[in-house]
Amino acid sequence: MAAEPAPSAEVAPPWYRLTAEETMRLLGTTSQGLSPREVDERLLRYGRNELERRRGPSPLTLILRQFESPLVYVLLAAGVVTAAVGEFVDTIVILVVVVVNAAIGFTQESRAAAALEALLRMAAPTATVIRQGTHAEVPVAELVPGDIVLLSGGDKVPADLRLLEAYNLQVDESALTGESLPVPKSTHPIREANLPVADQSNMAFAGTPVMAGRGVGVVVATGAATELGRISQQVTQVEAEETPLQARLHGFSRFLGIGVLFLVAIVFGIGILVGFGLLEMFLTAVTLAVSAIPEGLPATVTIILAIGTRRMAERNAIIRRLPAVETLGTADFICTDKTGTLTRNEMTVREIHAGGRRYQVTGSGYEPNGRVTWDHAPADPEADPPLRMLLTIGVLASDARLVRRDHHRGVLGDPTEGALLVAAEKAGIGPHRLRDRHPRLAEIPFESERQLMATLNRFDEEKLILLKGAPGRVLELCSSRMVDDSRGPLDREEELQKARHLAEQGYRVLAMAFKPSQRPTLTPSDLADGFIFVGLVGIIDPPRTEAADAVESCRRAGVRVAMVTGDHKETAITIARQLGILRHGQRVLTGHELESLSDAQLEDLVEQVSVYARATPEHKLRIVERLKARGHIVAATGDGVNDAPALRAADIGVAMGVTGTDVAKETADMVLADDNFATIFAAIEEGRVVFENIRKAIFFLLSTNAGEVLTVLAALIAGLPVPLLPVQILWMNLVTDSAPVIGLGFEPGEREFLLRPPRHPKSEMLSRVLELRILLVSGLMAASTVVLFALELAQGADLDTARTMAFTTLVLFQIFNALNARSENQSVLARPFGNRILTAGLAAGVLLQLLVIYLPPIQPIMRTAPLDAAQWGLVIAVSASVLILVELEKLIRARALSPHAEGRGPE
Repeated sequence: MAAEPAPSAEVAPPWYRLTAEETMRLLGTTSQGLSPREVDERLLRYGRNELERRRGPSPLTLILRQFESPLVYVLLAAGVVTAAVGEFVDTIVILVVVVVNAAIGFTQESRAAAALEALLRMAAPTATVIRQGTHAEVPVAELVPGDIVLLSGGDKVPADLRLLEAYNLQVDESALTGESLPVPKSTHPIREANLPVADQSNMAFAGTPVMAGRGVGVVVATGAATELGRISQQVTQVEAEETPLQARLHGFSRFLGIGVLFLVAIVFGIGILVGFGLLEMFLTAVTLAVSAIPEGLPATVTIILAIGTRRMAERNAIIRRLPAVETLGTADFICTDKTGTLTRNEMTVREIHAGGRRYQVTGSGYEPNGRVTWDHAPADPEADPPLRMLLTIGVLASDARLVRRDHHRGVLGDPTEGALLVAAEKAGIGPHRLRDRHPRLAEIPFESERQLMATLNRFDEEKLILLKGAPGRVLELCSSRMVDDSRGPLDREEELQKARHLAEQGYRVLAMAFKPSQRPTLTPSDLADGFIFVGLVGIIDPPRTEAADAVESCRRAGVRVAMVTGDHKETAITIARQLGILRHGQRVLTGHELESLSDAQLEDLVEQVSVYARATPEHKLRIVERLKARGHIVAATGDGVNDAPALRAADIGVAMGVTGTDVAKETADMVLADDNFATIFAAIEEGRVVFENIRKAIFFLLSTNAGEVLTVLAALIAGLPVPLLPVQILWMNLVTDSAPVIGLGFEPGEREFLLRPPRHPKSEMLSRVLELRILLVSGLMAASTVVLFALELAQGADLDTARTMAFTTLVLFQIFNALNARSENQSVLARPFGNRILTAGLAAGVLLQLLVIYLPPIQPIMRTAPLDAAQWGLVIAVSASVLILVELEKLIRARALSPHAEGRGPE
């Protein structure tokens, strides 16, 4: 008789709520598995057990995308015009600019790998199944709902399974849930509705590794219907948004493009009306358009972002998308995962209660650096029998092993058991020697229903049953407690109160007990009663030592930090308080509570909440989206698959480089090479410096370009020949501009920026001070250059010589104006030699200008003529005036803003 067909994915019940029998019946399968015909039918119905490949943009699409800018449109139009009138040198230079900028953008976008590729790599290649009563190895892609799958330690779960059997089965679900510990699995149905993934203890989810034990499960979901597939769809559905810098530059480009066309039309019309020839005015209009367009702006921004990227890499922050560098400078909210981000992701014993004493354990992680202390002095297990017995039980009633990989010590097995081994080492007890000396004869593995693990070990001439598990369960089996070398009365309530106190502090609490045994083996009936209680152990994933300083630095810089974790509420609160994330008046929200809130209600609360516990992937995504809806620029950190949708939705996604999954790394904008939360603050610092340097570069480019435009306009109005040729303007905009601009990208920044709140993402690129300074500088440049040009012509100089004077004056104006651009407020004398790259760049600019003037092969192309000493003296004196003028303006403004000027005087 054929089995009933499996239910469709659309009507799939919450499998964790069903019994194993109900699950098997609904899926139309048995413990003997499916037949080949049933497998084929279900493959046709459900499809293969793999994630859908979505093709990214083609190379051609990426190339065309680089030309989607009004600034590029204007440049291309100028190239067409110059070619039409025979100015082919200008045409070539313009096209080189456009092609180089497109190549840079294409290279950056091509480096971004698709997150789905990483999700695909998480799938196991084969799975062990039962089909028609026979064990078989089949490709994971051929699994279907109803298949019976066998699991054992080291396997990767191949599909979403409802567990039918579980023997000490523990699965690491941290990549899905953020839970820091392997999850013990059971088979009993759970009646509670709407449980998050982290609490579905009778389920195993695709892509998660089996850490210990073995089990049997029935496939309930494959491919896109799995939890992993659902996250994959969330990642692809979240649209990437423009960064604040991109939005501002696009707006600036549109404004500039429209303004240039308007200006060119007006000048062309005025010229025709006053009697200039059509071709002459056409060439003049083209020259003016080329003057107004900062051709080097796209490349300039890219260069400065690349410099910031290199600086961040030196501080262990690897940038995957260049605009993310600047976005970090605007971030005002960080949603961070706990495990592996704020904490070490290494379980550590911190507190021990044994024999009426409370011991502290120093050190963190799996390196045995630290010690067990009592009353501020090292504890001696040889002279302290309860302590020695507790540590002995922790070693012998554990299956974990300490291993070293790539110079880093880790745990093979349950991290909690690994912490017990390290604690024993800190007390001077070697786990290997202890296990050799007291071999294990039998065991009862941990099961979630039993909540304990027991082993039978030989101790010289006797055998002991060693018990490790949940305090309440262990204490039920104890009738006395160990005091020194003897037994004493047991106060269960007192010990439970100690356990509750440890749990409230965020510890995972284990209890230890033992009793003699005469039996050769171990059965559940041996666990009835008569145990001697030894003590309690408090274990926690400790916070990183530098994370608290980083959180405080973020607070001073106006950046809020919220913890979003899959861990339990008590643990999350403990870590958040230790790190200074949870402060007075701030709230804690659990995933269950968040589920009951509408988006509007969550948006009203989101700025008050500093800790989210038991959060699911949907919760993380909702939190980021609601913060963005409130106008925040959000950085989201994470290391697991569950973080991918939030990382993609955030303005800046930050993944952990060491412990992070490939999915998180390849979805993120930035990867932390050291998994250190403190590196995020270092990146924010660099991001603010990058933005300031971009502002300095834009001020420099706009003031010099405006000076060029006003020079051409003023000469036209005065009836003079055009003082600058298009090729000379392009030379200035692309060559002599470039060296100072690159140097400005290396400015170290001013400390005051970190003490300011993050700037608003819609704030203007330039401050009012810089806008007024542009008018001041460009006006001085134009007036001085036109006067100098007119004087040279009046004194009988030929047009090429007069143009060379004007050309060189403007170049030197750029050199001196670059020194002005180093700081909005500080005098250039405050840090005269603080930027060696800029100094070298300015020297290079002068050298290049000398080559243009004096190198014979270049002179005909640039139409330059040699200058004598008197002409050079005049050019230098005139161009240096811009530095003197801005220094005076800074001094006057500083005095106007001082307490004396406001009538307050010194205290």
